[in-house]
Formats: sequence, C-alpha cells, structure tokens
Amino acid sequence: MAAEIELYHSRALPEALVWQSLSFMRCEWWLFAGEGRLRDQPFPAAMHLACTDGQVLLSYAEIVGASATRGSEQIPVAGLSNVFTFPPYRRAGFASKTVRAANAFLDARHPEMAILFCEAELVPFYAALGWTAAPTGTITLAGDVPHAMVRRPAANGAGLVTELLRAPLRVPAPW
Repeated sequence: MAAEIELYHSRALPEALVWQSLSFMRCEWWLFAGEGRLRDQPFPAAMHLACTDGQVLLSYAEIVGASATRGSEQIPVAGLSNVFTFPPYRRAGFASKTVRAANAFLDARHPEMAILFCEAELVPFYAALGWTAAPTGTITLAGDVPHAMVRRPAANGAGLVTELLRAPLRVPAPW
C-alpha cells in the first residue's frame, strides 16, 4: 500500500473523503443519534488529516480549536478528535502515522496544550505516540468523562502534569 497523509484545512476535505469518514463514524460511534443522525458534513475542525491509498480512506483524524477554563480564565487549547482506522487496515501502522502527523502539526503551532479523549484501552497507544494521561480530576467536563490525554510541543512539555495538578481545567464537552 502506498499510504499518504494529506492535511486539509477546515471544509476543504474532498467529498469522497467526507463520505468515507462520515460512514465510519455513523456505523461505529454514538455521534449520529437523535437530530444528528442525518449529518452530511464533517464535524467543525481546523484541520482534517487523511491517510489514504488513492481515493481509499485508511485512517483519519481531526484537529479542533477549543477552549478550556482554568479557574476563571479561558485558555485556548487544541484538540485531537475523531481518530479512527477502518477495520481492514488496523494494526498496519496507519493510525500511528496519522497521529504522528497530527502531533507534528500541533507542535508547529505551539498550543498551550493539546487534549484528546479516549477509551481506557487506547491510553497505551496514545502514550506511545507522545501523549500523557492527565491525572484523574485534572480535566473535567459535564457528563461521562472518558480518559483525557494531553500533549505540548517537546520543547515546552515539561511540567504539564504538575501544572494540571496545580490548576485543573474544565472543558465544556469532549471532542
């Protein structure tokens, strides 16, 4: 396979990739319940990352701009969201390649912090790719709290967990 990663700004994701990504999410995740069940556009994202072989979507991720609250202060954060690999292409390194590309994009922009939310079984996967598990209670949201992972550019990453322990964050919802 000749897998390549392409980055697409906001709504520039080609229609063929839009439909493939939405089809995966529609089948696998709860995001398409209720009024959202007929969604025909990608979720709002600053950047879409598509790992493809020709027109076939193998793996995908989104980078979102968001904000968090620390005390009474609003701070901008970046979010890694909707990371997936279609089942026939799993365990071939495509998700790792996609997340590494997302990491490089995030690191080049030097956000104060990047956050992702995942299930417990994915914590080791993201940890191996440079993400750190946020200590329990340091990133809170309304409703069920999936596992939060955090990242900073390498030159700026030291002390992130200590900072979260000293000043926890609240985000309005997982992305």
